[in-house]
Amino acid sequence: MTKIEVLSLHSFRNDDHHQFMSYVDKLILTHQTTELGVQGLYLDFKTLLDKESSINSLVQTSIKSKMIVDLDSQRDNTWSAINTKVKASLLSPVADEAESARILKIVLDKHGDVRNRSYHEESSAISGLVRDLQNSPNATHAQIIGITSWVESLKTQNENFITILDERSEEYSERPDSNVRLIREQIDPIYQQMVEKINASIVLELAKPAVESFVLKLNEKIAYFKTTIASRQARSKDKAAETSTEKA
Repeated sequence: MTKIEVLSLHSFRNDDHHQFMSYVDKLILTHQTTELGVQGLYLDFKTLLDKESSINSLVQTSIKSKMIVDLDSQRDNTWSAINTKVKASLLSPVADEAESARILKIVLDKHGDVRNRSYHEESSAISGLVRDLQNSPNATHAQIIGITSWVESLKTQNENFITILDERSEEYSERPDSNVRLIREQIDPIYQQMVEKINASIVLELAKPAVESFVLKLNEKIAYFKTTIASRQARSKDKAAETSTEKA
């Protein structure tokens, strides 16, 4: 009988993690805890999963969550516009514009493609970029190629984003057991213990008939998430490579 495949849970995003654990819960209930031999672990697993589900529901339905997505998209678009304008100005027939663009491109390259980072990292990177672009002599170069107002817009959008993100974080912190990371740190070891227990029963040839179906279906889901995460990581590497090539 095939054993349950190894799965690295630390690479999961929170929504991936909740989706996977919810599927595990459904499989366990379908095949019964007593048949799988995990009844002693399941109660703690279920308690933690319910807490994670509550937080996930809060995140999905929060008005501020929608605002955060929209504001993040706005600042990404504005950064892209600035980046595109600087690159285009490198080809300007006006010498002063081309020179200013060359200098500003160095500034942009220093901070990198901010769009590929986490919310907090992007916020910090944009704050630093705006500060550099608005300080002398870069502010003069920004004015020469016509992006002064765009830089100011990026600053405003970033500040609005930070404000809303902080407000949402404050909302979550006021709710008990609202820290997803801490819940994951507790539920993941329990999942691993259940896997080890089931796999041990297979090795010792003590597994009940329901185990075979459980393992088959769980391994299919594990394979799906492995493929999904690998594809996501590959896309991130491609974007990083593109950014590196642009800098070169």
